[in-house]
Amino acid sequence: MVMSVPLRPLSSGLAATDGSVAIMLALASHMIKHTYWSKDIIFLFTQHEFVGVQAWLDGYFEVQTSSYVKAERLPARAGLIQAAINLELSGMSFGGIDVLIEGINGLLPNLDLVNLVHKLARENGIRSTIHHRPDLFSKDLDKLVPHNILTTFTMMANLATGMPSGNHGLFLRFRVDSLTIKSAPGGSSGLNSVGQLVEGVFRSINNLLEKFHQSFFFYLMPCTYRYISIGLYIPPFALMVAASLIQAIMLWSRFTFEVDTKKSKLIANQDQAFTSDGKFTDDTIHTLRLPDNVVQGVYSLIPLIVGCHLSGLMLLKAPSLFGGGEVKQMPAADTVILGGLAGIVSSMMLIRTVLRKEEFDGINWYLFKTISLIYHGLTLFLLSLLNISLAAIVAAFTVPVYTVIRPTSYKLLTGLQMLLLLLISPVSIILICQTLYNVVTGNAQIHSLEFFSLLTDLQHSVLYAIIDHLVYKNYLLNIVCLVLYPTWLMFWSLLFMNV
Repeated sequence: MVMSVPLRPLSSGLAATDGSVAIMLALASHMIKHTYWSKDIIFLFTQHEFVGVQAWLDGYFEVQTSSYVKAERLPARAGLIQAAINLELSGMSFGGIDVLIEGINGLLPNLDLVNLVHKLARENGIRSTIHHRPDLFSKDLDKLVPHNILTTFTMMANLATGMPSGNHGLFLRFRVDSLTIKSAPGGSSGLNSVGQLVEGVFRSINNLLEKFHQSFFFYLMPCTYRYISIGLYIPPFALMVAASLIQAIMLWSRFTFEVDTKKSKLIANQDQAFTSDGKFTDDTIHTLRLPDNVVQGVYSLIPLIVGCHLSGLMLLKAPSLFGGGEVKQMPAADTVILGGLAGIVSSMMLIRTVLRKEEFDGINWYLFKTISLIYHGLTLFLLSLLNISLAAIVAAFTVPVYTVIRPTSYKLLTGLQMLLLLLISPVSIILICQTLYNVVTGNAQIHSLEFFSLLTDLQHSVLYAIIDHLVYKNYLLNIVCLVLYPTWLMFWSLLFMNV
């Protein structure tokens, strides 16, 4: 078992952990006097937040997670780690504890460990919360349901980022159940009660004969005493994504019917296929360019689909391409952001220009949208196996819009569809979710939001995502650049196809 505390200097700007240090030292001197401990206990002090934890874990498990963090070999090891508790307590009195459970890449500890902490907190008279949102005990469903929904959204938003909510989150990568106990402002609880809580957690884990496995690893928590299991949230998600697949089947049938009908009419009315000067009419040329079968139609779309994914690959490589140094006294962070933005705009304009070429007139938009919808639905289902929160948020934004997007000859309607696509682009989704999260958690007010502050927050989010990808192997950036953005670009391309 591991008890960890981050050491933070006063100049770090983060909350102090003096209460955690006091509890750890007191528990260490208390535990060493008793012989009922059947497991070794590691007392771990870390520096530099996630970097220090990552370095220690790499050294303990003798692996190298990232080339940017190199750990020395530890002089001794205690064997398999069953659980880890990270303490982040400020001061000597607290208004309660905030239990943080989100791990790297959306991983979660076993629900038994989470329930254990909340139950012991209630028995010791300590108020426990989820992301500083207390439980609402009310019989009024009009108040209770929205409160629990917002609490669930707060948890899903944290899981969707792929970053841990505390230092415990990096333990979950090595299948070590862990969580963070963080102090809440106030003064109703002291070090003694929180120390009893932590000791009770370790004594409970000490009595286990095997690792946590009886309960869920996939769940959402609307409050501290209830949970939503995977069997409850997967069916609604599947129904939401099924809308894309159902429309794809309809478009597939319509495509095959349209091709057969047009070619049958051309054969039946061969005398109307030519103009007065003996040349093919425009309708005849368009019909002759239609694929003879579905396979041929799919082959004609491969260059466009590959081009969309190459644009995403270039976007993923933007940090290494534009972040090598300062350009004309511009910080490297700004060059990365502007370089990535330039790549996005240029790929959007290039797709529009290429689709206006004559050789792409024969592409049937029914078939292209069918492939795009199937690809979008399958990627969401696969993403749900890794991070259901991220998949659900993306589906809520994209599925309603992708199902209505289609090329049209009306410029006003095309402009409205372009606006819809821009509003559900990956960048816009990040900005909207971040704004909603700040409002729900009380970090910002709707009337005080400013455009430039939102852009600054967006820039910080992108930079943190790049750092998390390089240092902690967070796969959010890979998913956005290699899956979500190419899919969005495919539907953007759909607008500029011939009707």
